[in-house]
Formats: sequence, C-alpha cells, structure tokens
Amino acid sequence: MISAVDPTLPMRARRSEMWTDVSSRKAMAQMLILDTSGKLEAMNSMGGYSDDAGIEFTDEIKAAAEDLTRGP
Repeated sequence: MISAVDPTLPMRARRSEMWTDVSSRKAMAQMLILDTSGKLEAMNSMGGYSDDAGIEFTDEIKAAAEDLTRGP
C-alpha cells in the first residue's frame, strides 16, 4: 500500500483513504516497536497471543522504526 502513496504530492492530494490508512499503520508500527512499556505484549495478549514475553527488537529494526517519521 505504501508504494501506491506518493509522498511528493501536495498535502491536500495525499489526504485520501489510502493515505490515512498508511499513515495510521505507520504510526502504530512505530509506537509498538519503540515502546518500552509493554504495549506490544498487551495488544498481542488481547488477540490471544501470549508467547512473545520478553521479545526485543534489534537496533536495526528500531532504527527503521525511527525512520518511519520520514514516511507519509
């Protein structure tokens, strides 16, 4: 989906349903990857997943999540 959203378009042209969807998914992914308070485990637990306790992302993944601020 993100490849279909042109980040060089003027802001008004970007405000489509797809733009909003991509932007919100980006923000959620970034929040869950960079968060240290346990939100990811809590959200997974609500979905029935409970085998991810203590999982940590590598520095490379964290850096990529921080780079998401440059996205759409």
